[in-house]
Formats: sequence, C-alpha cells, structure tokens
Amino acid sequence: MARTFLHDPRTGRSYTLLASSFSHREVWHFAFNTIGLVSFGSVVADAMGTEQFTAFYLSAGVISGLASHLLSPLRAALIIPSLGASGAVYAVVGASMMLNPDSKIALIFLPFVPISISHAFPALLAYDFLGAILGWQKFGHVAHLTGGLLGIAYVQWGMDQWAQLVRAIEAQRAKRLKQNSIGR
Repeated sequence: MARTFLHDPRTGRSYTLLASSFSHREVWHFAFNTIGLVSFGSVVADAMGTEQFTAFYLSAGVISGLASHLLSPLRAALIIPSLGASGAVYAVVGASMMLNPDSKIALIFLPFVPISISHAFPALLAYDFLGAILGWQKFGHVAHLTGGLLGIAYVQWGMDQWAQLVRAIEAQRAKRLKQNSIGR
C-alpha cells in the first residue's frame, strides 16, 4: 500500500498523486470521507453530470495533493506523505455550497443543530487555513483548503468552461460526420 497509494514527493512516483485519493490509513478517515462524499456528491453530480463530476473529483484529488506538497516545508524531513480523498471531498462540499447556498447541514460534532452550509463550510476552511499557517500536522490542512477553494472556484467559473468545451467537441464531431457523409 505504501508503494502504490501513499504519495511521497521524494519518491518520484507521480501516479501516487491520483492513487492516494483512493486509499486511507485509518477507518475513521475513510468513514468521514465516505460520509462527506455520499452526503454532498449526489447533489454535485446531478448538477454536473457523470462525466464532468468524475473529471472534477479526480482533478480535485490530484490538485489538492499537489498543493499540499508544494506548500509543505522545504526540508525533506518535514514532508509528510499524503493519503486519502479529503481534498477531493472538500472540493465536492465547496461545490455543493455554491450550488445550494441555503441548504442546512448537521456536522458530526453538532449532529442535532442544523447549520447553513454557507456558514459551516467557510468556518471549516478558516480552521484549515489556521492549521496550514500554524503547521498543524494532524490533518492535510493545505489539501482541505485547496480542495474547498477549488470546488468554490470551479462552480463559479469552471462549469461554464466545461459547457463551452463540450459544445466545441460536439461541433467538431458534427462537422466530421457531415464531411464523412458528403465524402461517401
């Protein structure tokens, strides 16, 4: 598992940036990420569609892992290998907040108190910002923060870019089909 799924930038195995998003060391980490993905993923997947959501989720996992290591301390002894889908899940939660800003959520540590996602998620991002600045190493604070901001930015600007890309591809396909039918 450490060779295939654990991303350590010192090894030179770049494929682990993606692979690390599919494994977790502790059961509680896997459980929290699964709960987050199940709770928010279907809303975002419905808004984006399967192909766009898959590309978004995988890209968020890679980008948040990369940011975590680019912003890690420069001394190799302080680089902590990464594992888990938290950055990608945070991107999904950020996208969900942008798509449904008035929705209410119940956090695990306050399960009976519904809180607006527009208040709860920025508070979580502030916690991760503080953790990144102060060098807390219990969680991947930089990956969380990067994923969350990526989710917010993607809904704001990326979904339109995706739609334009899909239209351009469909236009090219239609043009090729037309050319092929004329040539026959």
